[in-house]
Amino acid sequence: MAKIKITNSSFTNVGTAYKISGDVSLDADANLYNNVGTVLDVRPADMPESMKTLIASVQGLGVTPEEIRNALLAVRDAAREDRAKSVEKSGLWPKVKEKFPDAAALIIKTAVEFWKLNV
Repeated sequence: MAKIKITNSSFTNVGTAYKISGDVSLDADANLYNNVGTVLDVRPADMPESMKTLIASVQGLGVTPEEIRNALLAVRDAAREDRAKSVEKSGLWPKVKEKFPDAAALIIKTAVEFWKLNV
């Protein structure tokens, strides 16, 4: 994890003082903020390629981000031998199974990469 320390600095008339990814540690002390829209904007670390592929694959199928998240959580929380079943039980499955037959494999791969599960 990268570490950034900013001390005794001044931010005036800016939209965002700090924009960092979730894998950065920020230590900000004794700073002045004047007319700043957002002091700290934390973004998630870059998503795995498989997540980008998954999102692109389900576009136009009426899939919500919440359904993707729930399917990934179901895989994460399932025993290794039950991962495919957990995808099939998710609300995502009925929307994707006909138009995207490899969805279960991609969802499992994405969950494994995203949460760095032991495969």
